[in-house]
Amino acid sequence: MKKTLFLFLLSLILVSCVKDELLPLQIENLTSNYVNAGDEISFIGGNIYKNVTASLNGEPITIVLAEKNKLTLKIPENATSGILKLSFVEPEVSEFEQYIKINDIGWEEIDILQYFSNIQFVEENIAYAAVIVPDGESEIYKTVDGGISWTLIYETYRHIFSFKALNKDVVYTKGISNYNTSTNGGATWSEIKTPEFRFRYLPYSFVYFNTNEVLLLANKGGEGHVIKSIDGGKTWIEKNKFPSNTGEYRNAEYMRIVYEEGNTVCVFDLKYKKITKSFDKGETWTESQLNYNAGKPLQLVPLTFDFLDDQNIWFYDKEANELYKSTDGGVSTTKVMLPDLSDVDEKIRKIKIVDANNIFMLTDHDGTLYTNDGGLNWKLYYHEHVPGYPSIFTVATFNRNVYLTKDGKMLKKKAF
Repeated sequence: MKKTLFLFLLSLILVSCVKDELLPLQIENLTSNYVNAGDEISFIGGNIYKNVTASLNGEPITIVLAEKNKLTLKIPENATSGILKLSFVEPEVSEFEQYIKINDIGWEEIDILQYFSNIQFVEENIAYAAVIVPDGESEIYKTVDGGISWTLIYETYRHIFSFKALNKDVVYTKGISNYNTSTNGGATWSEIKTPEFRFRYLPYSFVYFNTNEVLLLANKGGEGHVIKSIDGGKTWIEKNKFPSNTGEYRNAEYMRIVYEEGNTVCVFDLKYKKITKSFDKGETWTESQLNYNAGKPLQLVPLTFDFLDDQNIWFYDKEANELYKSTDGGVSTTKVMLPDLSDVDEKIRKIKIVDANNIFMLTDHDGTLYTNDGGLNWKLYYHEHVPGYPSIFTVATFNRNVYLTKDGKMLKKKAF
């Protein structure tokens, strides 16, 4: 009997102790950490009291209600995603931090039937888009009403690797060894073939100036070359061989044509981070090294990048999580500070330079970053998605507009 009474009293003491413990703070009715700017959010927990201060990204925010077990805050109308911090005077209450994702709102939604892997706007209402299926049928579509309706203008059962819309009239595609061009907005197409040297050269990239003048970036014996035709592909002449790098061949497979306008072509070597330029339609070439000290060989550094032209470059080191820009073609680079992302493993996966000041970036957690002052200040928002599965597939910009494809819709926003 005495033993039973002792156990009963002990259980009462334990229950009393549990009731006196501080309950952990949590956000009421908010399980995903996504909120709208201007909304109120409430925290529930034990012993909140009134002696509390709140901040978001280091800036004080308004406390609407502070009771012992509930705290309500108002997220500022101009808020951007970041760390929300609660600080308490009471020493027994620990400081509380939680990352808040501000929803990216204000998008116009347009239903689309296709899952485009690439969209290129050439005018406000005119765009071309591709559906590229590895080892399957590839298609190119065109819209003249801003994306409300799309017309199929090209299809092939041979895989195409890429396409480029230079303007509303000129579009071209790259296949394995064939290139198709249209000079009338996709109404008709012509094929440029390279039969006389296909066993000597392995082409990778294609630059179109006009119906006669075209360039190919191709390998010969494992070395990258630029070859040019001035008669629409009937005859070809070597114009440049990419210099070897410390005894290693420069493979055209790693070359990306990052800018082409008028007579200018700019090529970026993904492996060795070299920039090669021509200002006379490929007749002569100059080369420079991207000025970036990664602390290890540059061929081991994966970059996300975008070129506005042959001078303005932005790039992101995926391993170091560092962002840089250059305004002189890569001769000098400046580090750009990023805001706190939602996760230590979150990476920048797309960069789009609208102009020298206005930049848009996308993360692999569907975060969207905007700057209108060249990276001095950022706005960071998020689109809801299933963790581990980004829902935004393509990104395009034209003038001040940003276009995304997400969940069977094309999203449009005047972002800058």
